[in-house]
Parts: sequence; C-alpha cells; structure tokens
Amino acid sequence: MDILKRIPIGVAILGIFLWAPLSGDDCNLNQVDDAEDVSSGRSKDCNQNLVPDECDIAAAFTLLPSVIASGADFRQVACADLDGDGLSDVASADGVTGTVSVFLSRGDGTFRRGAPVSVPRPIALEAGDLDRDGDIDLVASSELLEPRGQIWAIGNNGSGDFVSSISFPVVGNWPVRTMSADYLVLADFDGDGDLDLATANDVISRFDGAPWFRLDASIFTNDGDGNLTQTSMIIVRDDTRPLGIASADLDRDGLPDLAVASFSGVHVFLDPGVGNLFEAATLTEGFGSYSVAAADMERDGKSELIIGVLFVDSTGQKPEVKRVCFHSWAGGFGPPVDCLPIRFAPERALAADLDGDRALEVAVVDQDRHVSIFKKAHAKGFLLAAEAQMDVNIHSAASADLDGDGRSDLVLPLEGSVLRLLSSEVIPARSTDWNDNGIPDECEGPFFHRGDPNGDGGQNIADAVFILMHLFTGGEAPSCADSADVDDSGVVNISDAIFLLRFLFQSGLPPPDPGPPGLPCGPDPAPGPEGSPGCEDYPNC
Repeated sequence: MDILKRIPIGVAILGIFLWAPLSGDDCNLNQVDDAEDVSSGRSKDCNQNLVPDECDIAAAFTLLPSVIASGADFRQVACADLDGDGLSDVASADGVTGTVSVFLSRGDGTFRRGAPVSVPRPIALEAGDLDRDGDIDLVASSELLEPRGQIWAIGNNGSGDFVSSISFPVVGNWPVRTMSADYLVLADFDGDGDLDLATANDVISRFDGAPWFRLDASIFTNDGDGNLTQTSMIIVRDDTRPLGIASADLDRDGLPDLAVASFSGVHVFLDPGVGNLFEAATLTEGFGSYSVAAADMERDGKSELIIGVLFVDSTGQKPEVKRVCFHSWAGGFGPPVDCLPIRFAPERALAADLDGDRALEVAVVDQDRHVSIFKKAHAKGFLLAAEAQMDVNIHSAASADLDGDGRSDLVLPLEGSVLRLLSSEVIPARSTDWNDNGIPDECEGPFFHRGDPNGDGGQNIADAVFILMHLFTGGEAPSCADSADVDDSGVVNISDAIFLLRFLFQSGLPPPDPGPPGLPCGPDPAPGPEGSPGCEDYPNC
C-alpha cells in the first residue's frame, strides 16, 4: 500500500500505470490540486486539515495487479464457482487455440489450471446452472462461422471438469453470409424455472454485392436438461452491430427483461412472461458507441441500466459526449437519473462492491486502456476513486471475489495474451460520517442519544420525569439539552415529555435521529426549526 502511494503517474508495474486517491495533491482524482479545490470552494475543508471533506470520509482503495495466466488470446471471461468449493473461479474464451480455459481459485488470488474445453473460435462466454443439478455450467458462442454461428452448452461434472458439450445453431430468416452471437446473457425468460439464453447477434449479409450489417437478438429456451432451442428472434435494427447485452427485471414485474447495446443506442425489450420479448424503448443520444450493464445500484430491489455513451457529431455542431449514465424505469424510461462525465470513450461498465462496504462501485473500461472506479460520495454523486492504465487494449471485464477478502476483484483479458487480475486494497477513511450527509462527524455537534436526558444510558419513565422536574420544579438541567429535546423541535418543553411517554407506552414514534439508546450515538443531523439547544456533555457515547 505504501509502495503504491509513492508511485508517480507514469511508473508502470506489471504493465499497469496506477493512480489512487490517497494522501497526494489530488485525493479525489478530479484533475484539480486539493489546495485549489478548497480555496475555490469547489470542496469544503471543515476540519482545516488541507484535505477535501469528501476524501476525509471516503474509504479509498488501490488496485493491486497480478497475472492469472498468459499465452492465449483471452477474450470474454466469466466468474463463478466452477468446482463447488465455495470459491469463485474464472473461465475465459480463447479464440486462437479454440478452447475455453478454466482457472480454479485457491482462495488467495492464485489459480490452478483446469482442463480446457474445445470450442471452435469462442468469442462469448456465460456461466450458469443449465441442467439444474447444482453445478455451474458454461455457455459459449463461436465467432463468425459460415454460414451460421454456433452456441455451445458445456456441462460440468461438479468438480470443474467440463465433460460434455452440445452445439446449437443460431438461425436467421434472411440470406446471411455470416452470423455470430457476440454477446450472451442467461435468465429465465419463459418463467419455467430454467435458465434460458439471450444472444446479441452480429449479422453480415450482401446487398448488391456490398456488405450489409444487421443486429438481431435470439432467445434460446431451455428444456431443463441444458438443451437449448432457439424459439424467437428479435430484429433490432439494420446498419448497426452489437456492443453488449444485459438482463434484469427493469419494469419490476418479476420477469427478466433484456437490453442490447449497439452503435445506434441501447434497445430495451420487456418480457411478458412467455419469452416473446417486445421492444419498449431505445435509449440513445445519436449514432455512436454504447455499452450496457444492469445492477441494483441502490440495493432497493430495483435494477437500473448502466449505459456507457460515446457520441461524436459528424457535423461538428454538437460537442463530443463521453459519459456513463444510469436509467431507471418509472412507467417507462425517461432521461437518465444520473450521469458520470468521463475523460475517455467507455468500452464496458460494470457494478461491483470493490471495497467491501456493501455499496456498489462502477468500474468503467475505456478505449484508451484505462480502468476507472467511481464511488458514490454523498451529495456530490459519483467521484473517481481509483484508476489504472494498461499498456495494451482491454477486451472485456468481469468481477468476483477471487482472493477471499470479501471484496470483489476485476478480471481483465488483455490484448497480447494476458489475463489480468486487479485486486483492491482498502485504506480506511480518516473521518466518519454517521448521518451520511457528506460532512465529517468531527465538524458537527457532539454525539448523543435522543431521549436520555438524565444521561444514564437507558430510556424509561425516569427520563420523562427528569424533563418535567427540570421544567416545573427547578430540577437539575440536562447536561445534553439535545437529548432532552425528544421531539427535535429545537426547544425543551412539556411536549418532549409527552412525546417520550407516547413512545414508551403507546407505540408512538421513536425519537428522531440519532435515535434512542440502543442505536449508535450520533450528532444532531438536522437541528429543529428553533435551532439546536446544544449538548455540553453526554457521558454514554
């Protein structure tokens, strides 16, 4: 960790150039010196430690590189527990040797090679239990086999040895020169409890002797034994090609939907429950380059689409757009709910808990060989938290906890026959932020429990009596008046005793934040309309 902190920009380790938001001069990686952030008012520094507040309260992390394997043309990757030992493993499609390579985790970030699986020119890969035997199987597709692409269902014997594979053709309904399923995703599209397959297909045909491109999507339903049958084909758009695919319950009806990225935008298809999806929206800013992923970013059971956008106006009348946007369903898809401006053209984006705090970060792989990690930072939205630059192009990305530390890692197949692992190392935040308002706790009022005016660490009728005796008989004043302000009105009066008695004996509302004893202590997050009565001393925090 200390070594990485001293690495200047431009020094390479294992072919990676590393940045990390530590104690340097640009802790939030916004390309502005911290002192200028503070002096300009762009960032606050409430504790006057010359570090922007958003850096004080954010646990930072670095990306530690290692090599899983080398010597093959690794393309797309899939992470899953392939040998049933509770550890996430890695499978990668190798287009040159015609194999799917398997790497079984030892649980410490190192791997042993499993037996490779023969698949002609594999380009796409997914993992899931196709035959409902409890073992994770693989699905692969072959690249541009004439005249049709092939899908391969690869069975697992439970120990990470893949003992059987069955191929299924990808079928179109027009004259096709070549067609391949470039992107795959597994979900139960027909609602029968089995994992089905959706593919985004790259179709090349001929029109008057010239190549003609078309994008379509196919649904392969599963008979429960891992046999896949193409049951529907969705014509997406002419004159474009696939760039990604994702599935999630986007309209919150309990059924998996589908999103397909292309040069023309992201096409969203809803599932009525029988596997016959229909297009409901196209999310686009114009002809450009798009990527798509889906994740429950707020952990509220509602999936969002994460869309990477590169738009270049050929007329020069509009500025170039490079950003990652979040789209959420609200009876339909409207404008994005949030966007992250990024410095480079996005190639892939995915969401994962990279620092182990149970919140999802967004990892963006761009066309300039960077991996950028964005973390939600309170009212400021997402901030750049870490960045790494490769010395070669990045084919794709996947994530899983591969070293057993409770944090997701990144797996990157790189051009030039290297399969790279980026593990995260967390640096604890300098300050806490109990109420999640973006202000370090040391800059706010003292910590206390609301509704414990006698300061004994409990909450009972004695506290209500304490308030009444103070108000009407000249009794002892509370050392923490904020704790006696039970209803958080900003003043201590008889209504506080009544509020507390109702809470104790009539199932009334609990005292507002920071809450009663039994919950963590905290500052007054929002002083009442009359301000805060103050808290000189509260002995139980």
